[in-house]
Amino acid sequence: MKDTETKINWKARWIWVNEQDREGFHFCYFRKEFLIKEKTKAKLYCTADSKYRVWVNGKYTGFGPARGHPEHPYYDTYNIELNKGKNVVAFLVEHYTKPTSIFAVVEGGLICQIEDSNGLIVATDSLWKAKTAQAYTWLENLLFPECFDANLEPENWEKLEFDDTSWENATEKINTKLAPVSNIIPRIIPLLTEKLLVPQKILHVYKVLRETNDFLDKEKICETLWKAKQLDIEKDTIKQELKTPCKWKNNICLGLSPDSGICMIIDFGFETLSSIEICTEGHSGVIVDFGHSECLLNNSVPTMWQSPSLKQAERIILRNGITCHRTNQPRGFRYMVIRIFNPLQTRCDVILRSVSAYEEIYPAKNNGSFRCSDKIFENIHRLSARTVNLCMEDAYTDCPWRERSQWVGDAQPEALFNYYCFGAYDISKKAVTEFTSGNTEEGWIPGVFPLSKPFNLPTWGMRIPVIVWEYYLFTGDYETLAGAYPGVKKQMEWLLKYTDNNGFFNYRDGWNFVDWTKVDDRHADGAVQGWFLESLIYGEKIARQLKDKQSAEKFHKHAELLKKTIAKLYWCEEKKAFKKYRDKNPDNLIGQQENFLFIRLGVGTKTQRRLALENIAGITGMYLPNLGDYQSAHTQENMGNYIGQDIIRVASPFWSFYALLCLCEAGKIKEAINYIRLCWGVMLEFDATSCWEMWDRHTSLCHGWSAAPAMVLPAYVAGIKPVKPGFKQFEVSPYVFCFEWVEAKVPTPDGIIGLVWRIKQNNQLFVEVDVPDGIEGRFIVPEGFSSGRKEKVLLKSGKNKLVFKRKR
Repeated sequence: MKDTETKINWKARWIWVNEQDREGFHFCYFRKEFLIKEKTKAKLYCTADSKYRVWVNGKYTGFGPARGHPEHPYYDTYNIELNKGKNVVAFLVEHYTKPTSIFAVVEGGLICQIEDSNGLIVATDSLWKAKTAQAYTWLENLLFPECFDANLEPENWEKLEFDDTSWENATEKINTKLAPVSNIIPRIIPLLTEKLLVPQKILHVYKVLRETNDFLDKEKICETLWKAKQLDIEKDTIKQELKTPCKWKNNICLGLSPDSGICMIIDFGFETLSSIEICTEGHSGVIVDFGHSECLLNNSVPTMWQSPSLKQAERIILRNGITCHRTNQPRGFRYMVIRIFNPLQTRCDVILRSVSAYEEIYPAKNNGSFRCSDKIFENIHRLSARTVNLCMEDAYTDCPWRERSQWVGDAQPEALFNYYCFGAYDISKKAVTEFTSGNTEEGWIPGVFPLSKPFNLPTWGMRIPVIVWEYYLFTGDYETLAGAYPGVKKQMEWLLKYTDNNGFFNYRDGWNFVDWTKVDDRHADGAVQGWFLESLIYGEKIARQLKDKQSAEKFHKHAELLKKTIAKLYWCEEKKAFKKYRDKNPDNLIGQQENFLFIRLGVGTKTQRRLALENIAGITGMYLPNLGDYQSAHTQENMGNYIGQDIIRVASPFWSFYALLCLCEAGKIKEAINYIRLCWGVMLEFDATSCWEMWDRHTSLCHGWSAAPAMVLPAYVAGIKPVKPGFKQFEVSPYVFCFEWVEAKVPTPDGIIGLVWRIKQNNQLFVEVDVPDGIEGRFIVPEGFSSGRKEKVLLKSGKNKLVFKRKR
């Protein structure tokens, strides 16, 4: 349980082992036994660099901490029960000794304090016991894959009855770079889930033989899992009858000949971000190797997918008897391959008692929903909502499989999707606060947070005012807006510092990423200026709200200049659309990215915007993105095409979000609906359980930035949008021409707005809107219908029932 209001009088000290850091990561055990006179309820406060798991009296309690600023790390709070007499608290701490973007690493350390209503019970100091965990060895790759040798783990080390007298005392960290205790702050989001999942199916079982010594090499697990010859299973190798594919079964008994193994391909049924737990019973030295992936390739789990940088296979070496081990890092996957290999000289039996996964994501509640008369859109909305949640850990992340990093540009749309699906505002508050308190000395905000070595991604910096204002619009949290403004202002001042006489942003040293095409991944021009213009517009909104008139006028004046010069220098009279480059533009190249963005931002005349929208629709008139993946730049082998192309198309579902916003706001909602049906429908056709990063299956198959329907359907089809901060005033402007009925729910800080509309056979539109107390709305009467009253109908708290007749 979390307690964000607790003020701790820290008596605890940072502790660690008195040893050199190990390669890749350094795992340590910590224990403290203590006596109390009476049974009591207490609170346990703790944090660590970099990840901990904690047990109280042998009972697993939880893990953490949340990533954050190293100068102000978060601590976690647990409600625990202590027994009369002897008690023990035990920690397993993993300190990352390689650079990573999932935590701001400083140096190894643990701090813990336990209190009850009478005061301090125990706190970390040099009287705690500590021991390096020799059982864990790093397997060189991203996200810290591990080799766990159960023979090197002190059995039952976390239990009350364990004897730790032979362990060394912990070392108090006196001269440390870790934050002083006065800087440690309470966690502001809930603890993550640890939901138990079990496999759905065994897809295939086969035998493998040790062809080379590579089978024993822990650094080549991915290679041998992928390349080993798949042989038929001999009789009596598996004691139970398994006719694959079949439902998952526990307690599978295997008879393994020397230098042979059994492999199983397992399907969990859907994408998850989970720590994997495997329980076996067998002989010491037997090896359990396992890998995971979001998809199958050639009917196998592609453990070499995008290798060598992304290998994430892992190993467990069994002890005699039962070995039950859970990986410390969660993995993004759907499929697993498990190889149980006998390196011994004699035949041995192994029981695969269980395989399970513990899903570690933000505990979002499904407060938002979208249903309609066409089932595919309900499925697409559910697909999108699940994707967003899988990319919500202790921060917004790009994806669960590859990086698990909080990119500013990914977080901006993900936050919007969250507001409509879940209304989990605290994770956005955390992101906004962390981003805007992280300016470098020069003023720019890093593109990824946290990161050991920050780098400048100017286009992501341009999204800062957008994510901050949208947080305020949906929550009404003025205090956070005001606290974020100094960081926003520094970012805007840095951007303005690198502008020319025409108002264009001209800084080429950073990574000006826009989209995954060859002309937009690093060398974009038009869309960069569009995002710069948008940052000025949102910067002005924030400044005016906070009554900083001088900055508001500065941002407004520059935005007006930029609008005019974009219209002048990017318009292509030949193609009646906006160009990708204002100079040195091959064949007057035009792109959907620039045109969607400029149109939405009101660049040029109404006639120019109308012509541009017509001329990027393509031959089909459907505004199709790069579904064939011919222009993509996501791999070195496939750097895409642009020479001779009439239009550079949107390459990713990420940029399709901005395309859909433009279409909807330009009144082309029918086109947006068809776009969603086709593009996200393709994912469903191919068994997707989350939204893909790209329009093919060559990269991440769960990417938060790709979940546009999560927002577009309730915001523009159901038509529910905030008008004033905190949804204190909202509008419902439904699009009623593609469906027979729609039901939608949208969370707000004051409760859930519910909408149902149906068109009856007599061409009457029946509408019911549930409005929470404390807010009010306006219903915009759809074109072609009449209420006999005004075009806008007031929506008060409670149930609002409306009927409209179709005009003749």
